[in-house]
Amino acid sequence: MKSLNRPKLYRAINYILLELGIKPSYKGYFYIREAVVLFIESLDPDVDYSSVDIKEIIPKALYIDIGKRLSITIENVEKSIRVAINNMWQTADAGKEITILGRKYTFPKQKHTNTQIIYTVFQYAIDYIEFEEERTFSPEAFNNILFCKGCEKLLGHFSSCDGNCDTCPKKVK
Repeated sequence: MKSLNRPKLYRAINYILLELGIKPSYKGYFYIREAVVLFIESLDPDVDYSSVDIKEIIPKALYIDIGKRLSITIENVEKSIRVAINNMWQTADAGKEITILGRKYTFPKQKHTNTQIIYTVFQYAIDYIEFEEERTFSPEAFNNILFCKGCEKLLGHFSSCDGNCDTCPKKVK
């Protein structure tokens, strides 16, 4: 895949995970984030994935790569992700609908597997990347659209903020 702007991608993934209710107090939060980034980087830009079930190609090798980078076992990576997902599941309301980056997400009645969560975050991250690549104006203008100037909260595709939003704790004057 094309060279990624990692800091922006990490910020987007952080936002997605927080919106899903996965907290950074769990190691699994960071492992999911790293798995999504590694998976995006592993995609071949010359392959048409539209007819492929991406869930089938999310490899367990991601756990191995994360484990090697952090000097931990794949079992610890997998378990940490599962613990983060279990916590999300225990605090989420089944059927509750939220909007992430302009798309609706409904919490399922059954708990997601590790692969399903990685895939869900991947889908939203790809939306973010595609949106960023479609922008033809300056990076500063892009930041003003996607991120609140005051609190740097990721706003999503269809939102805008001049730094004076009601939810912004750091109103720009």
